[in-house]
Amino acid sequence: MPHQLLKRFWQQNLAVKLTAIQAVVAIFIIASTFWVLLGIAQQRQATQQSDHNLQLGHLVVSELNAVTFQISALVQMMATTAELYQNAPQTLAISVPALLAMESQQTLIVGGGIWPSQRDKNHQSIFYARDKDNQLTIIDDYNQENAKDYRLEPWYLAASIMPRGKVYWSPSYRDIYTHEPMITASAPIWSEHQLIGVATVDLSLKGLSQYINNQLANQAGYVLLVDHFQQLIAMPPMLLEDASMITNLSQLSARYPAFDKVEDQISQLHQTLMTAPIPSASQQLFNRTFNHFEQEQQVSLSHHLAWHLGAINHINPSVQFDLTKDPLFKEPASVSVLMMPDTHWQVVTLTPNSTLAGEARSIIDQVGLSLIAIQIIALISLFMALHKVLVVPLHHLVKALTEGRNEEIEISGNRPDELGTLARALVGQTQQLDKAIASLAASHTALEEELAVHQELQASFMAGYQNHLSLMQSAEILYSVKRLSGEHIALNAGLCQLLGQHQQHMLGLTNQALYPAAIAKIEDRQDQRLKDTNHLVSYSLAIDSYGNHLRYHACKLFVKDDQGDEIAILTLAIKAH
Repeated sequence: MPHQLLKRFWQQNLAVKLTAIQAVVAIFIIASTFWVLLGIAQQRQATQQSDHNLQLGHLVVSELNAVTFQISALVQMMATTAELYQNAPQTLAISVPALLAMESQQTLIVGGGIWPSQRDKNHQSIFYARDKDNQLTIIDDYNQENAKDYRLEPWYLAASIMPRGKVYWSPSYRDIYTHEPMITASAPIWSEHQLIGVATVDLSLKGLSQYINNQLANQAGYVLLVDHFQQLIAMPPMLLEDASMITNLSQLSARYPAFDKVEDQISQLHQTLMTAPIPSASQQLFNRTFNHFEQEQQVSLSHHLAWHLGAINHINPSVQFDLTKDPLFKEPASVSVLMMPDTHWQVVTLTPNSTLAGEARSIIDQVGLSLIAIQIIALISLFMALHKVLVVPLHHLVKALTEGRNEEIEISGNRPDELGTLARALVGQTQQLDKAIASLAASHTALEEELAVHQELQASFMAGYQNHLSLMQSAEILYSVKRLSGEHIALNAGLCQLLGQHQQHMLGLTNQALYPAAIAKIEDRQDQRLKDTNHLVSYSLAIDSYGNHLRYHACKLFVKDDQGDEIAILTLAIKAH
């Protein structure tokens, strides 16, 4: 019967048994390999998605830190300039737009100015804003009698109780005169331990969004930037059209319910800040400062300012989670929330999971299929080797025993070693892993180099800023700027100290009114020499000061405007030792 014949055929054929067993083992190995590789690929994809999203967030934070550092340095420089020329409003009116016209941040800076603590005809604000042609134009609306008192604005009040060198980043708002949505960086102006005003630099929210989106032009994903009052200050291009209707997280989650989880996470961070205890002395100061605001806004302003001043402990959280369906990409996405250290803005990065799904499939296609092909070849080779070294010799041995041919009983020959096939498979996997590690190392090195470049730029900018302060405060170097007509418009501390006069008494004086007759004569002659030659003029200068005979190496050169026209003469003298 067929069943009996099949049973006998199975029992009497060792080759059939080995082939069937190897086929079952091969199917099991191939299926298990595919399943393990699929699991590893999915796990690797999830890890890389999280790492990629977090790296993108750190990249955005690094870029924004560079921008806010420049803006903070700029507003502090404006405060220092306002302190030095507090009695020279004409000089300030020239200096403010010159400082605001920072070439690297023209798309971000939309205005700024100097805001005196006294508000009268003799102490008027100097405020510049960009017009429709992107030119800085002075805005005089705040100086009108019926104008809103800027001294009641959060950016002014917060800066007014901060020490020198600190910068306050305001909540986002819309300026009542320019109607531009913006954020203001403000710094106090102190003179002889008295607050004389506040310096500000205004950043456009639209420009900030465009700056971040330009940085992410080659990245898959987008960024939401949220200030410490949960107001949206930067958003992706697909939301910019709705910027007038969507200004905070609540409105965003109402429009896109999938962002509820983002709002919950940021609300928890905000709640952590709001529940931090503030020392009683600081709380009393904040209550007096913000007493005309509503209670909720007063609490938020107080805690944020306490964080700025170090009155409460800083937190720098890094939160990561997933969205089951991103409302803009319509697919699952990874989310990271990072907090910037100085501005306390929350940087929310969202990247779609599909960006790395292709890599997971590539791992299966390249590594998995190659490994499966190698296994099939190895199993076939194993079957052939077993058939040759085991089945055939046993068949000949059985036949020789049954026929009584003893000379054929002895089996000779060498068996092949399958370890070579396994080693080749392991080498193939190791090579793939080495390539992946090398790629990650290269990416890490590139990020470190980029961070080093940002740090170098920051150090260079700070060095220039310190050199400027040192020049204005130096006693070893004499520095002055005069108009072509001869009136002085700027003098440093060293020259004022040498001549024994206050700076405000020396501004507007000519050489004859400022220096002794002999020195004035030399200065006039060198000024005329500069005008005649139109080149740098070097000369020596001897001055008697308080019984000391001092010698200086001096030089003169022209100060020119953007069109190359000569507008002033700069004199620089260094004490000869």
